[in-house]
Amino acid sequence: MRLEMRQQILDLQREIGTTMIYVTHDQKEALAMSHRMAVMDRGHVVQVGTARELYQNPNSRFLADFI
Repeated sequence: MRLEMRQQILDLQREIGTTMIYVTHDQKEALAMSHRMAVMDRGHVVQVGTARELYQNPNSRFLADFI
């Protein structure tokens, strides 16, 4: 059911052609759903970028530990 819902959201996003915000604590889901991500720590965005950018260049100890 989760995979089906994920696909429906992606299909809707492509159909509408707009940016969507999807909130999750699941890293695998975030990777499957996004082109760019914003990582938050205690209510503040600590870094925004592609998965590759975040993994290769985490800008904080929190992000490095998280990924």
